[in-house]
Amino acid sequence: MSLLTARATCLFGWIVIFVVNIVESVRIVNLAVPRLVQNGTTPSVVLDCIYSYTEEDQQLVVKWFFNQDPKPIYQWIPDLSKRAYSKSRVFDGHINRSYEATEDPNTKFRALNILRPSTEMSGNYSCSVTSLMGQDTRTQDMIVYAKPRIFDLSLLRADHSEETRFRCKIEGVFPEPLLHMYRMERTQIAGSEYMTVDNLTLVNYSVEPLGHQSMPSRDGYLTILTTSMPNRHLKLGPTKDTANTHQANIARRHLFFCVYTIPSTDIKQSRVLELYPEKYMLASSSVTAPTEHISISLSLCAMCLRYLIANLT
Repeated sequence: MSLLTARATCLFGWIVIFVVNIVESVRIVNLAVPRLVQNGTTPSVVLDCIYSYTEEDQQLVVKWFFNQDPKPIYQWIPDLSKRAYSKSRVFDGHINRSYEATEDPNTKFRALNILRPSTEMSGNYSCSVTSLMGQDTRTQDMIVYAKPRIFDLSLLRADHSEETRFRCKIEGVFPEPLLHMYRMERTQIAGSEYMTVDNLTLVNYSVEPLGHQSMPSRDGYLTILTTSMPNRHLKLGPTKDTANTHQANIARRHLFFCVYTIPSTDIKQSRVLELYPEKYMLASSSVTAPTEHISISLSLCAMCLRYLIANLT
């Protein structure tokens, strides 16, 4: 912001304009805020509000705000050597009062050094710098994310059922994740291999967030994605007695991928369930499939997994 002082004088019918002074007021040059921080892994983070000022900028005041709260979480008045801190439950005891950004008395305590950042501190951070000459404000996001405590992919096939149910459960993750489920079928027929991919997220699913959880920013989210597929799509019979000998020349392998992503980040993680229908049909039909025919591994079909994750929509 600039202040322009000018004076106009009429001289012999001409208007002459004399520019007396041009003054640049305080201006934020850069707001340095970490974009991603993993919960429980970082002792502290620094949010720095880098601003320029001149001698004309009297009565500087620096304020930091969190989200839409009109009350600052931190305020500094250099001329008075006075600092004030939020007493909110989230930030009380989590701001380092000894941190110095520079040795300049007008920028020394401009930064916010947050100790032990937690998921409750995810949000928008705004720095406001004011003086008698002007004011400037900038805002940036900081996401403090938490990886899930539980991330499971399982299947359920009841006796004599015509469909198989798949269930992906993720618990304790923050912020709220998105879940995706895919089926990849690899078929070998007479020495030739064929591959198909289905997006089960769009076929038949339900997502159930944890309804009674009042503070997801502290405890994380629980999300469950369930989907069912007709056995005919899996080339499965209702029971083990329906297995046919002509299947011997056809080898099928199904890979079921459950992938969670956190919006606005590059964070992705997956679980893989491997199913061989021929073995599954011959196994005892029960509530859960025999573990020797199911494996959960991130190393399975690594190239396929990278392709799925890279092309999530």
